[in-house]
Amino acid sequence: MLPWPGRGQGPTATRAPSSFSTLFRLCAVLLLLLQCNLRIIHARTKHAFLRPLSERRHSTRLGLLAGTTALSGKAVTDRQPPLPTTRSVPDHPVPQVLAPAGGREQFLAALNAGADQVFLGLKNFNARARAENFCVEDLKELVPMAHKFGMQVLVTVNVLIKEEELGALIDTLSALEELEVDAIIVQDQAVGALVREFFPTLRIHASTQMAVHNLQGVVKAAELGYQRVVLAREVTAKEMKDIRAGVPSGVAELEAFVHGSLCYSYSGLCFFSGETDARSGNRGECAYTCRQPYTLTSEDGMGFLFSMADLDTSHDLDLLAEAGIDTLKVEGRKKDAQYVASAVALYRRRLDQIYARPTLRSQAPPEAFQAAAQARHTPDAGLRQDLALSFHRRTTSFFVRGRYHENVIDLDNAGHLGVLAGRVLSVSKDGRTFKFSALVDLERYDGIKVCPPARAFHTTPQHGDARAEDRGVHAARERLLQEKYANELPEFSLRQFKVQGSKAFEAMAGATVEVEVPIEVRREWEQGHNGHRAIQSGDLVFQSRSNRLKRRVQALAVVPESYKARSWTTVDVHVQVDRAGRKGGREGGREGGREGTGQEGGEGTRGGLTLRVQVSKLGHLLVEETHAWPTWESTTRKSREDVVGDMGEVLGVYGELGMRARTVVVTGLGEAGVEGEEGFEVPFIPRRDLKALKSRVAARLAPAYEAFLEERKGRAVRALGLGEKEALAVPTSPSALPLPPGRWENRRFAVKIDRLEYLDLLDEYLDQVLAPWGEREGEGRAWVEEVVFEPKRMFLAAKKPDEGIARLLAFGRRHRVRVRLALPTVVRAWDAPPVRAWVEAFAAAQEQAGQGDGSLLCFEVGNLGAWGLLEEYGLLPASSSGRHVDVTTDFTLYSLNSQASAVWARSLGASLIALSVEDDAANLEAHMRAWPRAMARVGGDVPAAGDEGVGEGRQAGSGQTHAAPQYILYKDVPLFMAEACSLTALHGNQCPGSKVCGYRTLSIENEQGEKFEVAHEHCKSIVYSTNAQSLVHRQQDLLGMGIRHFRLDFLTRKYEKQHLFEVLDAALRREADDTTPLPDTHQANFDRRLL
Repeated sequence: MLPWPGRGQGPTATRAPSSFSTLFRLCAVLLLLLQCNLRIIHARTKHAFLRPLSERRHSTRLGLLAGTTALSGKAVTDRQPPLPTTRSVPDHPVPQVLAPAGGREQFLAALNAGADQVFLGLKNFNARARAENFCVEDLKELVPMAHKFGMQVLVTVNVLIKEEELGALIDTLSALEELEVDAIIVQDQAVGALVREFFPTLRIHASTQMAVHNLQGVVKAAELGYQRVVLAREVTAKEMKDIRAGVPSGVAELEAFVHGSLCYSYSGLCFFSGETDARSGNRGECAYTCRQPYTLTSEDGMGFLFSMADLDTSHDLDLLAEAGIDTLKVEGRKKDAQYVASAVALYRRRLDQIYARPTLRSQAPPEAFQAAAQARHTPDAGLRQDLALSFHRRTTSFFVRGRYHENVIDLDNAGHLGVLAGRVLSVSKDGRTFKFSALVDLERYDGIKVCPPARAFHTTPQHGDARAEDRGVHAARERLLQEKYANELPEFSLRQFKVQGSKAFEAMAGATVEVEVPIEVRREWEQGHNGHRAIQSGDLVFQSRSNRLKRRVQALAVVPESYKARSWTTVDVHVQVDRAGRKGGREGGREGGREGTGQEGGEGTRGGLTLRVQVSKLGHLLVEETHAWPTWESTTRKSREDVVGDMGEVLGVYGELGMRARTVVVTGLGEAGVEGEEGFEVPFIPRRDLKALKSRVAARLAPAYEAFLEERKGRAVRALGLGEKEALAVPTSPSALPLPPGRWENRRFAVKIDRLEYLDLLDEYLDQVLAPWGEREGEGRAWVEEVVFEPKRMFLAAKKPDEGIARLLAFGRRHRVRVRLALPTVVRAWDAPPVRAWVEAFAAAQEQAGQGDGSLLCFEVGNLGAWGLLEEYGLLPASSSGRHVDVTTDFTLYSLNSQASAVWARSLGASLIALSVEDDAANLEAHMRAWPRAMARVGGDVPAAGDEGVGEGRQAGSGQTHAAPQYILYKDVPLFMAEACSLTALHGNQCPGSKVCGYRTLSIENEQGEKFEVAHEHCKSIVYSTNAQSLVHRQQDLLGMGIRHFRLDFLTRKYEKQHLFEVLDAALRREADDTTPLPDTHQANFDRRLL
């Protein structure tokens, strides 16, 4: 503040000011007012989210040209038109915005940016195991905070559970129920089953890891008790609309991904990382093999063949709103608070536009309202630029508008670049500095990343003729891919730079900037890092981080100013006021208030008042205490609301225990009080009596609460037999026995194929190879009891299924084997008609045969949707269809533990349950030891030790309900199952059509020299290893665990006669002591530990 002339100068301070001093004062005041107004202009034209410089200058210029509008204190943005809508307002309710939170900072950013829900993971059992994540103590503070402001908290338990982890899982579920989180997100059916039986107040959502992608899958998930289904990312808006038409929100809510990183494979159907590195993506340990560069070996080309662009549906959000999606999910639990805040701001703004009104909930914190208001007045380009500075790959709307609407693979980049900031104009001779013309505003400590402009792309033209290429160029591109993948491109903080030859702290767009490369970066070049490559003229300069954005988000990533954070455990409190008789005089009432002990008066006391307090958790009564007054008096100084408030304030908080009431319900007071001699009157209840009552409640509450939790967990532990490991070694009852070992001669085999021509090869093998060998070695050395056929349009010459089914059934009759029809794991809307045709024709042909096993309809399902299709076709459940139907599961209906296996046995009635192809021997053995107990809980017959019937599985109509395990001994495991097509990316980012691409298979290699094949089956991509997975040499180990049903799969890869016979021989004609593995195969994780 400027000093007044003469202030503090004795007598002169009281003199009348001179005309000069008056003028000086007026000038000072005008200067201060001008500064204030300029600050207002700056604050209201510079939005909270970064906009391009040209937009900011334009906004400021509008404000100044508008005369006095900005200077008078009105915001420039107040003159903006109403929020535009591209279509009519959707009929469905406003979808909820669900934000990711990998840590505390992201959680707070989501809350203050205006997210409706947040999803997060604990330190274990979540699909982002390498994120920061949370512990239970963190959530004791954060969940009450979120609920205070109306934000829901969803916790991920979205991984497959090993047998040995079931005990820890029970502890986790108990803790989450205690915290009263709003839902858990689930992949493993064991989790859902345990919640339904032992922790029923927990709400469960079906994770995208279940790969639910059609209406039938959503229906089945709802029948299994899931209140929300997270749809596969590949589902189109039209499919979502059709699903919503078939399943109302009251039956199952729908959640769809709208933003963030994309997996190449269907989520939950990716086995690449688990197969190659024992780091299962289905257990939160993904090694991100899809982000690695690959070189084509079957033709010329290279690139990040499976690296997906990032999802951004903000341009098409109205389609999802019109489809009736309940929740919009932003992916990114491994991303920072800047990303979370920016994504929430963008989608909140888009919802405001679509619904033509503010959509933020009323309970949100003030900071969220400020952020939403700022976002509404920020151009979309500014919000997208913030997202690009947080984490950014090239973006795509994926399949929202339809299949193959655009290329979704980015061959050239697998990681974050940021915003293009310019191109290197020159580099000093010593490499210390370089110059570029800035395309965006920059400031000190922004992140800078320099990338060569060269692209690595497929070099085969669309007509299919390979083009020779200079080997030097090829090698340079390969080095560039490796630099990008290893994140070895020059990246550093912008510390020292000049603008127009002078040191600067800021650079405006359009300025020529001279940057000094930090010494540590230059030292890396000198030591041979960064691909031996220094910055060169023509390189692209990216702004990878923004210091401005960081400061803004830091202001959001804090506890709301109006809230005092503390860890709380919530309980429910019920206070019942009972009048035992007529009220007494004033003196008697006070005496009763001082001396009541909770035992005086009792229920039979005449003229008294009793206060009964009940504290409960999850509907279970923990403590009940009473306080009685022999007589009571009324009060006119307090209203009924005041008395109820006193009760809630005193009896609803137990600070020393870290407990507080989620709700305090007071009954017995009526609307006006307690009925007395003069009508309804408000009783006077001294606070000291309430505190005495509270003390008695608190003394009993803590031990009662702990006992309640232990008993709740104990029921689950006892039911699963988790505390009886030692007892299993000396079993005393059939239900505690492990599976009996199988005998070598009683092995049972199924052969699964997807090409009808394989029937001829199998026919020859069974007649000319296996049968003569069996006669020499003795009856029943090994049995092929079943052939499983999966119809694929790619390999079917005839469109109608009749001819193929006739061949299958003829083969079955000739060799006396069952014929089973396998439904594809993925059945999209366009896949359903041919699948239905095959299923119905198969059922009709079997019924027409009507003899022997011809009347037994056998199916295999590998997805909830396939299960639902059989019900839709009237084939399941068998009891209502009137047919003999036998169902087995494929490995994609996960069974990594006994409780998941029990779900398939109980709910689906499966006779054989295929075990996980990712599993290790240690968990497999534990799983098999627990199998009988789990099946006993299903309610079926459990054979005693030595009874070979345990390996037979349930036969339709036999009365048995237990299921048997099946192990896949040989398989080309589909490492990726994808709708994204690498051929489209390789052919100039546009689908060339089947006549050009020929659905050809690509052979590829990674930097470790591992080889893979990329097959294309009618626009679905399936990646498998050049070396198949085989454990034919470990049959004796598997038999020792009690497994005697095996399967050999000949799918996707084209098998010639010699190759197929070699595999069959190695499995079927092997001697018991022969442990020689098949050549050119691997055994995955059998002898490793699956992470």
